[in-house]
Amino acid sequence: SISEKIRSTEKFREKFNKIFQSEIGEYKVAVKGNKVVSEIAIPFYGRYGLLNFLEIDFQSEEFPEFPKIQNPVEYTGLVVDARHLSGEASLLPRISTENGLEIYSPELVSKNYAIDQGYVLFQSDPVVAMKHKRAGTNPYFVYALTARGHYKTDFSIPSSDAVKILGNKKTVEHLKKCKVIIVKNFEKLNQKKP
Repeated sequence: SISEKIRSTEKFREKFNKIFQSEIGEYKVAVKGNKVVSEIAIPFYGRYGLLNFLEIDFQSEEFPEFPKIQNPVEYTGLVVDARHLSGEASLLPRISTENGLEIYSPELVSKNYAIDQGYVLFQSDPVVAMKHKRAGTNPYFVYALTARGHYKTDFSIPSSDAVKILGNKKTVEHLKKCKVIIVKNFEKLNQKKP
């Protein structure tokens, strides 16, 4: 969480303070009893967004290579349906094969695209996701197999699908430009546990 990151990393704490000094975001101040409560809404992406202030090693690795396939199709984006899985939405979810090979992570994508438009887009409707401009005219649709990690924010897909997705160099370029949408049931996400 942001508060954990502030407590544990001095460099991030300094960068986070710059957000407040720059008066970025929307501020709300309210008096509640004998306390003054101050809230700020900070955008996730854009020049003054949170992604620009986090210590993230964008594009520090190359996409994995798979054996060549005949006539690989160019996909303009990736839509991962994870509605059937429990878990939470995340600022930086990762996508891997069922064997753990990462095929989409911050280390693989362009920092400029991630900061400008966001690393990933969440949608609750797969039809809307497939028609979204971020997915392009020919997105690849796949069901997630599992939700991984402590908060179940990372997803796995079949290796056979990963081969199809990464089999075309132009598709890899689209992924570098963060053309990824994750479909998640937000009603389940927003329900509080008893």
